[in-house]
Amino acid sequence: MADAEKIKHSLACLAKFTSAEGEITRQTFSNAWENAVLWVKREMEMLGMATRIDGFGNLTGLYNPTGSPLKPIGIGSHIDTVINGGAYDGAIGIAAGLELARTLQANKTELTRPVEVIAFAEEEGGVFGKGCLGSEYITAHTPLDKLDLFLDSEGRSARLRAARCPLNKEPYGSDYGWGRDHFYAFYEIHAEQGGFLEEKKKRIGIVDGVVGILRSEVTFTGQANHAGTTLMKNRKDAMAALSAFILGAYQYGIERNGRLTVTNGKIRVEPNQHNVVPGKASSVCELRAETDEEIRNAFAGLREYGQSVARQQGLQVHFSDPVYVKPVRFSEHLARIQSRAAEGRDDTMHIFSWAGHDAKLMSTVAPAMMLFVPSRNGMSHCPQEYSSPEDVAAATDFLLQVLKEIK
Repeated sequence: MADAEKIKHSLACLAKFTSAEGEITRQTFSNAWENAVLWVKREMEMLGMATRIDGFGNLTGLYNPTGSPLKPIGIGSHIDTVINGGAYDGAIGIAAGLELARTLQANKTELTRPVEVIAFAEEEGGVFGKGCLGSEYITAHTPLDKLDLFLDSEGRSARLRAARCPLNKEPYGSDYGWGRDHFYAFYEIHAEQGGFLEEKKKRIGIVDGVVGILRSEVTFTGQANHAGTTLMKNRKDAMAALSAFILGAYQYGIERNGRLTVTNGKIRVEPNQHNVVPGKASSVCELRAETDEEIRNAFAGLREYGQSVARQQGLQVHFSDPVYVKPVRFSEHLARIQSRAAEGRDDTMHIFSWAGHDAKLMSTVAPAMMLFVPSRNGMSHCPQEYSSPEDVAAATDFLLQVLKEIK
């Protein structure tokens, strides 16, 4: 059985790698991240795993004591964090992967297929503004020339940052898309990052898929004017129109009763002065839902609502072309194996992920699945996030049971 104390120790060790004292900040290509990668690499090698760091910085460790030529089963998660994040998001999957290999070694358990543990780079998107770039690199989901266009806050490209990374790794681009036709299957153990499992008193969430995400910038254009001398009835206040849209969009999401989330979390206003009526105001409107139909219908409905607000207030409104990643349903074949493993248990339940994960990208090159463990109070991306090492151990044991069935 998986050892919760060893999982706890791994999580504590990873938490020490931080760029800021008193918090956990471990962004891709920082010194803290590089040192964390080296720590995981040493742990892998002590377990007899063959390690490699690809051109982007993804670390892999192959556990294959029998020298099997069969395609491996990938297991892993990400090693980077948000700024002032927690010790469990992503790190759970790394700790679980290491402990699964330890358990196999200690019990001399032989699986049909090798296991390859992966520590993904840049899942959070904190450096280049785009999440899951490490798994994008592995899967070649995005053409390499487009991947090169993502820049950090100082205007440095992903190619440049990766090339300057001092880790002993492959040259950037030389192994782009190496994950295609490499894996037999992929699994990710992750914190739920919500409160559903805790509410239902379940220990393991069998994740059926990941929601789709659509983002579009909505911009209202009115007329900038003097804040004192322009009568209220004569104003074309773009910020007032945007505010009405945001509140209406929020209510629209509430009325969908858990089937849709609507967020306006990035706002710009021009000229952004206290004594000038705003002439232009915009926000990035983000929609998430389990089905393509729900997202497309919601976007159409909100566009119509935005146009209605603009007409009522005598302004113009524009919605940018949406950036859209469709929902993903995970492998039905792997789901059936997991369902058999869950028979007779009352601590599991099926669940959908409302956050993006590397497993979503990995599902484009191999059958993929995820397991969630409860997050205390549903908190994540903050210092208060917590998942019990005992729950992580239970998910690791559950995964091992599943892997024994895979031929």
